[in-house]
Amino acid sequence: LLQFGSPKLPIPFAVFRTPSLDDYLLAGTENEIMAEHFKRKGAPGANHDHSKRAKTRGKAWKGRAPRRTEDGALQRATSIEVGDAGIWATCTTGKEGKCVGELRDLLEEYAEKLNLGQNPVPDGDTKADAPGDADGDIASSIQKEVRELKQPAAEKLFTAVRIDVQCLVFFKTKASIDPVALVHRICEDAASQPDQQRSRYIQRLTPVTLFARATEEGLAHLAATVLAPHFHGPEVTSKKFAIRPTIRSSNQMKRDAVIQTVAAAVGPKHQVDLKNYDRCILVEIFKGHCGMSVVPGDYEKLRRFNLAEIHEPTVQRDVEAPKTQTEKLADAGTSVDAKEETATEESAPAPAPPSKASEDLEE
Repeated sequence: LLQFGSPKLPIPFAVFRTPSLDDYLLAGTENEIMAEHFKRKGAPGANHDHSKRAKTRGKAWKGRAPRRTEDGALQRATSIEVGDAGIWATCTTGKEGKCVGELRDLLEEYAEKLNLGQNPVPDGDTKADAPGDADGDIASSIQKEVRELKQPAAEKLFTAVRIDVQCLVFFKTKASIDPVALVHRICEDAASQPDQQRSRYIQRLTPVTLFARATEEGLAHLAATVLAPHFHGPEVTSKKFAIRPTIRSSNQMKRDAVIQTVAAAVGPKHQVDLKNYDRCILVEIFKGHCGMSVVPGDYEKLRRFNLAEIHEPTVQRDVEAPKTQTEKLADAGTSVDAKEETATEESAPAPAPPSKASEDLEE
């Protein structure tokens, strides 16, 4: 206690000191927990290093950490980019998710059937296991497993892209796969066996050989690249062609401008024929990208690659149209002109009897 002021009026004042680590250590084992706490956190009043906390202070939260693939690479959201190739597919309303699963199974089945995108087997794996001791077999099997683990994850042949448009899905294809040949083979098999329907929600398939920006320059460069193997070259003969543009969720380019640009890229050597064409040029414009492909002349025969129409056609195009009245008369062996005159005479109304007023006027 310290006294201040007059001795007659003592003012008691207790001075407390903050306990230190030594005080707790001297107090015995009952305060060992607090002593251990001070060892980790530091004694009260000590200078703490807040540099680690200062590094994270002021930074905004940016959402969840990106996922990684099996080989450690970042798994990014897929989207259509310049230089991609793929397959568009229309589907039943509200069945986009089921269409994605159905189309993935169909594409992977045909990729396995046609041996598309398969990597060659290393020479070490092609050799047959020679007979030997058990230790040698175990060592070779271990080495083989280690090599397989060191190999990077195989790139997917088909990757679904989220479009956020009703009745429309899209699959990217690997660079080694020709989407036109793949879709053509699928539709040919469906047409050869129309009773065996393999899909329920897939409707029209549209292959895209290459994507570019949806601009005049991008479309011109795309047409020059895609059309060159089909319409240009020393061994290319004159062909009849048609252009079928489709524009979705985009107002950057007009239909007439697209047709004129593509027709100019084809050149004057070839002729336009919208019905009996040798090649059909498909132009797909979606938002800021445009894609193009050249399909064979049986595009109309294969119902424009519409699987639903191949299996269950809504209109029987091969059924003979009903005969007109003129054709029926010609089959009956009667002159059309005579029958028309007869029909005109029979259908003409009889002249009305003259009225009394007209008789008076005549008199």
